[in-house]
Amino acid sequence: MTKKKCLLCTFGIMLILTVFTSTLYAQLSKQTFQWQGQEREYYVYIPASYNSSDRLPVMVFLHGFDGGIDSYNSSINFQQAADQFHWMIVLPQALSAQFSLLGMSIPVGNAWNSGIVMTLMGNAFTPNSDVDDAGFLLALVDELGTSYNIDSDSLFFTGFSMGAFMTHRMAIEHADRINAVAAASGLIPVCFAESTPSRHISVLHIHGTSDTFICPDGTANPIPGMGQMTLGLSVDSTISYWRHVNQCDLDAVTTDFPNTVNDGMTFALHTYGSSTDDTRVALLSVEGGKHKWYEDGHDIKYLTEIYNFFTRRQPHNTDGINAATPQIPFNVYPNPAHNTITVESPCEAELFVYDAMGRLLSEMHITNGSHILDISSYPAGMYLLRTSLGQSSQLIIK
Repeated sequence: MTKKKCLLCTFGIMLILTVFTSTLYAQLSKQTFQWQGQEREYYVYIPASYNSSDRLPVMVFLHGFDGGIDSYNSSINFQQAADQFHWMIVLPQALSAQFSLLGMSIPVGNAWNSGIVMTLMGNAFTPNSDVDDAGFLLALVDELGTSYNIDSDSLFFTGFSMGAFMTHRMAIEHADRINAVAAASGLIPVCFAESTPSRHISVLHIHGTSDTFICPDGTANPIPGMGQMTLGLSVDSTISYWRHVNQCDLDAVTTDFPNTVNDGMTFALHTYGSSTDDTRVALLSVEGGKHKWYEDGHDIKYLTEIYNFFTRRQPHNTDGINAATPQIPFNVYPNPAHNTITVESPCEAELFVYDAMGRLLSEMHITNGSHILDISSYPAGMYLLRTSLGQSSQLIIK
């Protein structure tokens, strides 16, 4: 075989392996992980374009009470989100909770040990109180880090319903490991009302005003026929808690999303900034919203707005956080980043990079298309990218 043919064979094998590897990443299904003698299930979604040189931020999604990961896997397109965001998305499975009655163990559904206390048949009951779910979740992320090049400094949690209660718990107890959280339709459990995180952590809370399952006032009807009980702080108290521990401003900046879909709901984002650091607390209020996770067919998609919050992007499809803030016509990714970033621009402009003190660090001419910017010499922190046309975007470097 000639040297030329050998090179062609080698190239062909490498190409096949690359295609196979990308396909494998895109088609990963349910996996298992042994934790404290239990086989725990989870789904993991990897960007189809992933290669081992990428450092992937990780978003952990926690399902609701008795929902299980299969129902969410079939109803939310997590693979599309992973491909779009270029993030790893992980869906772990909670264990089945058992309620003891008259010497019998009655299964009540898959539940996280979020700290909530239910009242069943007059008896106080904390689902899976003997399960170290927080330890499991962090151990699972560490385990995934042995197989994938994940960015351990870019870990985010989000959850729905009981998964949101657990998300708040993770933020309170493990702020040292988590960058930011987003909790939808679940509150701070009552038992954590006096707890304080080890550091400031950005929090997005999402709630429907017409949620009768986990009500905005903190009461809940989690199990039909069992009556109403108080599981968490109210929405207002949840926001006040996070605003206080993060030392955020008293007044919020409000963003109203255009109401273009006739679904009986409107969406508004109320953001509380901080004068001491870059921490933010935000409430995404869904006027007329019920106990549901809203994606396609509405004015916004929860996953998109959560990603925007985590990466400090402008909320999607809005007129801006205020009248002076223009839309962002260029895209910057990955964000957070380490060595290089890609800047996608729809037009020609000058791009300027500023540090948190407003000092100009670099500038480059960009045209319609993609451009690679070397940021390896920049220390970790927050940076501002601005064009000569006035548009801007924030960048996090870890």
